[in-house]
Amino acid sequence: MEEEKLLDLNEIPEEINFIVKIKENEIDEKEYESIKESPYEYIQNFYEELFPNMGKRVMEFLSLVPISLVLPKFIDANGKENISRINYLLLSNPGTGKTSISNYFVNISQNPFPFEYITDSKLSSVLHNKDKVTVITSDIARILRDPYLSKLIENVIGDEGKLSRFTQKTKNIEEKKIDAVAYFAGTPANLYTTISDGLIFRVTPQVVFHTEKEIEEKLKKINRDIGNENGIKRYDKQKVIKYFYERLYEVQEGLSIKKRVLGYEIPQYFRDEIEKKLIPLFVKSFKSTEFEFNRELNQCYKYMISHAFLNVFNRKITNDGKLILEDKDLRVALNLSEKEVRMKTIILICINLISERKLKTLMDLDYYTKDYERRFKRKYPYLNYMILKTIIRAR
Repeated sequence: MEEEKLLDLNEIPEEINFIVKIKENEIDEKEYESIKESPYEYIQNFYEELFPNMGKRVMEFLSLVPISLVLPKFIDANGKENISRINYLLLSNPGTGKTSISNYFVNISQNPFPFEYITDSKLSSVLHNKDKVTVITSDIARILRDPYLSKLIENVIGDEGKLSRFTQKTKNIEEKKIDAVAYFAGTPANLYTTISDGLIFRVTPQVVFHTEKEIEEKLKKINRDIGNENGIKRYDKQKVIKYFYERLYEVQEGLSIKKRVLGYEIPQYFRDEIEKKLIPLFVKSFKSTEFEFNRELNQCYKYMISHAFLNVFNRKITNDGKLILEDKDLRVALNLSEKEVRMKTIILICINLISERKLKTLMDLDYYTKDYERRFKRKYPYLNYMILKTIIRAR
C-alpha cells in the first residue's frame, strides 16, 4: 500500500495543524467549519449573494468542475476507464456576471489558464508545458470564429485529452496527453455556433434568460448592498472558499493526512435509482431529438463522484483508497443530470423546430407561439421562446 505523506506536521495532530494553517491564512474558523460541513451549499449561497438569481444556478455545476480535474477515472459499462472531468458552458446576456464569475473561478481552480483570445499556436505552446490545466474564457465567440482554435480546444477538453503540435526542429507532429477542464462563457447569440460546431455536446450547457421579476429582484438586492459592510464579509468568505479548495487539492497530491482517493465505492441501489429516474428521461429526450444520451449517463457519475470528493472531509475512504459515496451524492447527481439533459433537449428541439417550421423571422416565431397557446391553452415556455428568438436573430 502507498505510504501516506503528511503536511510536514512533525507529528502534530490533524485538528491542531488545521488551526495553525487557518491562523496563518487569516481564515475565519467558524466559516471554515461551515464550509467543511456543507461545502456544496456554502459555495452556492456565497455566489448567490454576489450574483442574485444567477450565482446559485451556475455554481451548482461550476463548483464541481475544478475538483473533477484531480479525481481518478472510474470504470464504465465496458470495463474501460472513464475520465472524471467536467466542462461547463454558460450563455447569458451582457451584465449578468459572466466575466466576474470567471475571475472568481480562477481563484478556486487548479492550474488556471484564463484568456479572452489567443491564437491556436500560442495556446498549443502554453498547454504543451502543462499536464493539468483549467481553461477559462468568458468570450467563447472568439474561439468559435477560429476553426483551428476551436478544434484545438475540442481535442484538449475531449475524452482523450489530446494535444498535437508541429515542431520546426523535428518537422514532425508531437502528440501529448493532457488533463483539462473548462469554463466557457458567452452570450446566447453564440448558441447557434456552439451547436453547429458540436461543442455543446462536450460541455454542460446552461442558457440563462432572466425574467423581469428576476431583474427587479437583482437590482433591489444590489441597491440594498451599496454602502454597507456586506462586501467585507463576502471577501472573508471568498478567502475561505479558496482555502477550502486548496485543502482538497492537497488530498489528491498526497499532502494531507486525509487518505488520497484512488477509486470509488458506489452502492448498487445508486444504479437502480438512475435506471428508474434518469433512463426514462433519456429515452423521452431521444424520441424528441433522436440524440442518444450515452455521454450524459457517464456525466451523472462524474457529478456523483465530484460531489462526494467536495465532501471528502465528511466521507469515509477505504483502506485501499476508495471513496465511499453516500445518498446525497446520488441526489445531487440526479438533479444535475436531469437539468443538463433537459437543457440540451430544449436546445435541440428549438433547432429542429426552426428547420421544420421554417421559422426565419421573429414574425414567424410570434405566429407559431400564438398558435401553440391557442391550441394547448397554456403559455409557451419562456426559455424555449428566448432560445428560438436568439437563434433566429443570430442566423
